[in-house]
Amino acid sequence: MLITKNVWSHITKAATACIKPSHVAVAYYSESGGDLLPLKKGSTLVVDASLMTVSSGGTSPKALLAAYDSGIEVFNAPNLHAKVFAFDKVGFVGSANASANSEKLLIEAIYRVDDQAELKRVRKFIESLKLYPLTRKEIVSLGDVYSPQKKIGKYPSPKQPTIMVMEITSEQGGARNSQVQVPLPAWASFFGFQKSELEKAPVLQLENEDSPGSHVYRKIVDHDHNYTVELPGAKKGMIAVFKRKGPRQFSYRLVQQHDADYHSLSMFLATQYNPLRTKGRLWAFR
Repeated sequence: MLITKNVWSHITKAATACIKPSHVAVAYYSESGGDLLPLKKGSTLVVDASLMTVSSGGTSPKALLAAYDSGIEVFNAPNLHAKVFAFDKVGFVGSANASANSEKLLIEAIYRVDDQAELKRVRKFIESLKLYPLTRKEIVSLGDVYSPQKKIGKYPSPKQPTIMVMEITSEQGGARNSQVQVPLPAWASFFGFQKSELEKAPVLQLENEDSPGSHVYRKIVDHDHNYTVELPGAKKGMIAVFKRKGPRQFSYRLVQQHDADYHSLSMFLATQYNPLRTKGRLWAFR
C-alpha cells in the first residue's frame, strides 16, 4: 500500500506497537529521531554518521547517543541514502528521513510492506549494512563537528575535520619503521600544511592517548618527496587514529590487530568514501 499523507504517523505507530526489536536504516537521524522512531532495546539503527552528514546537521550525535544509551545498536553506513523500516509484522520503504523537515515540511511517500517474505528480505538488507558499529566514545566525539540544521536546503559548510583514521603500511623500514608517511592531501586537509609549508620542516606536538599528558615534539621530515613524522610505537599493520587538539597539536592512538576495535576501523577504512585519496594507504575522516 502506498502512503503519501502523514507518513511519519504510520511509521511511529508501527514502531511504538513493536514487542520485538526493530530493524531500521535511515540516512538522516536528526534531533527528533528518537521521538519519530521509539525503538525497543536491542533494535538495529543504521544511519549516515559520516563527517559531512554530521557537520551539515543531517544526523545528530545527541540523538544517536540517546538511542545508544537506551540499548539500541547503532551503526554508521557512509553514503547511505535508503530509508527502510522493518517492525514486527509490517515494514516501510520510501523517502522519509527521521527528521523534523521530513515530518513537517517535505512531501514524502512510503510503501507499506505486509508480506512476511518481503519483510524478511527488508531485514536482510538492513543486516547487510551493519558494517561499522559505533561505540559510545565515537558518538560523543562526533559532537565536535556537529552543526544543527537550521533551514531546509540551507546547510553550513563542513568544519575542518577533527579525527582522521589511517592505516600504517610499509614505512621507512628497519629501525625507522615508526617514521610514518602521511599522504600530501592528508597533510593539507587534516594537519593544515601545504607542500610549501612542509618543506620548512614544521614541528608537531603529539600525545599518545595510551599515555595521557606525555607530549613529544616531532619535526616533519622530507624523505625523497615523502613527508613523514615519527610516531613512537608505530609499526606496519597498525591503524592510527589522530585527533586535533589545537594548532599543530594532535593526539593519536595506535590500534593493533588484537585490539577490540581493529576490525571495525578496518571496515570503516574499506568502505568510507574519500574523494581526496588517489592511491596507496587507506585514510579517511570521521
